[in-house]
Amino acid sequence: MLRKSITERQLLVLELLIAFAFCFMPLLFNNPYRINIFLSWEGAYRMAIGQMPFRDYSLPMGYGYWVIPAIFFKIFGPYFFSLIKAQVFINFISILAFRGILKTLNVNPVVIFFSVVVFCFSYVSFNFWPWYNHVVFVYEMIGFYFLLRAILVSTDWKIWLNIVLGAFFTFFSLWTKQDIGGLGLLIALGILIYNAWIDRDAKKILAFLGAYAFFAAIFILPLLKYDFGYWFNHGQFPHKSRLVLMDFLNEVLGWAYFEKFFLLIIVLFVIDKATKGRDFFYDKREVIFALLCIGIIFQAFIIPVTSPVPERNEVFFYAFGFAYIFANLRLTIDLSRWGYLAICMVFVVFWWTGIYWRNIQRIISKKPEVVKSNEQAGKHRYRLAKEYKSMEKLFLAENTLDGIKKIMELDVVKNTPKDKIKVLNMSELTSLAYEMGYTPLTNQPMWFHQTVSIFDKEVAWFSDKVKNNEYDLVIFESVSPKEVINFYPEDVHRALDEHYQFEFSFLAPRHPEESFVYVYTKRKPGAEPRTKSNCPNH
Repeated sequence: MLRKSITERQLLVLELLIAFAFCFMPLLFNNPYRINIFLSWEGAYRMAIGQMPFRDYSLPMGYGYWVIPAIFFKIFGPYFFSLIKAQVFINFISILAFRGILKTLNVNPVVIFFSVVVFCFSYVSFNFWPWYNHVVFVYEMIGFYFLLRAILVSTDWKIWLNIVLGAFFTFFSLWTKQDIGGLGLLIALGILIYNAWIDRDAKKILAFLGAYAFFAAIFILPLLKYDFGYWFNHGQFPHKSRLVLMDFLNEVLGWAYFEKFFLLIIVLFVIDKATKGRDFFYDKREVIFALLCIGIIFQAFIIPVTSPVPERNEVFFYAFGFAYIFANLRLTIDLSRWGYLAICMVFVVFWWTGIYWRNIQRIISKKPEVVKSNEQAGKHRYRLAKEYKSMEKLFLAENTLDGIKKIMELDVVKNTPKDKIKVLNMSELTSLAYEMGYTPLTNQPMWFHQTVSIFDKEVAWFSDKVKNNEYDLVIFESVSPKEVINFYPEDVHRALDEHYQFEFSFLAPRHPEESFVYVYTKRKPGAEPRTKSNCPNH
């Protein structure tokens, strides 16, 4: 048995089994309330109930990220667990796109198999929740897949169909996140420019640019009558750049060890091939494979600075670097034999022990590590939020759950019709919109991260609305300055203390436990405030 070779069909079956195992693993766990996951929920919920980005609420980015979660909300309901189901789908599509790219480049099936395994360990296993800095790269890979099909495989009308599909997904990547999507566009253009030089024909690149411009017009032109410029922080003064040269130097020179290692080996392979004659430069598959992998590695240098959440978000480069190096190793052994395949698999799995070792520990402990560490500190107890459908698979502190219950019992919540109550929810508990039955307010920004998604003009605008008592209920979260200064605008918080009635506060769903949610209702005419929020972040 060990001396027999595995067939390509058997490899494909193994790949699919491994892919399904990694993709569906998140469904097995209950999770803590992940920092920033409230953005995923609210964007998907707003779209699922018919609110449209830019028309009904402002965003500092395109809305491509929320399309898949919104569809899953429509199918399975507006629950956080539906987001995990959406991520299962996104992860599987990402594997198919990665595999399709390698297949189009004529990579050996055994190399594809091990590269998919590395992709699952290094990238898929990190992504339990949908997040724009992940989904943007998935769209980018789909765009690359169609472009490579157009250049290397397709004939006749299929060439132009694949060009159009490649342009759509490359644009939709930009429509999801500007930085990664923009870098993906540059990589695509680099490949198309090389192809135009080889073919002495610019029709493909012109068709791509035309299709890209067409899709951009379809998505952008209908929005120009709304506040579309908000996406680019247009009209805000002063505009402060969040990018600093030293941050890039710290990342590239002070870290990025594997990126630089893969880049070194790929460049050595390219030099070795180039020195053997000019034929290498006319071999499209060889050159495009190298260009694609080098481009993705350079992308991995940049995005830890431009898209730092979640940490080490650039791990997609491992699989591409591994695939190129493994595809170019001059091995005399036949890795398609079961014995060699098993040995190689053991060491690839050993390379990524940290991934499944953490999951094994999690299954044994039955609680996420962050929950265990918080409970061991002795401040708060945690349990699953089973009484709230949208959060039933999440661990929350009992103090947080008690705070939500107290909100639900407020007179203004119980006695105001659901379609009439005006709630300003500046907190991470965005799914209270579903639990309480109110509709998220329109004609305002969707989320409230100061200097990222709202700016000085919007802070003053919200403060004025508070002074004019325009909200029936305000839920405000004050994030510890140890994490980030003015995540939610403290100027609004101060206005609430001055003009609204403070009701109570409770622990925010963040880790560490140093952030709190403050609840306010309208102050009755002539009434004196009972107390102020006494927030340490003022």
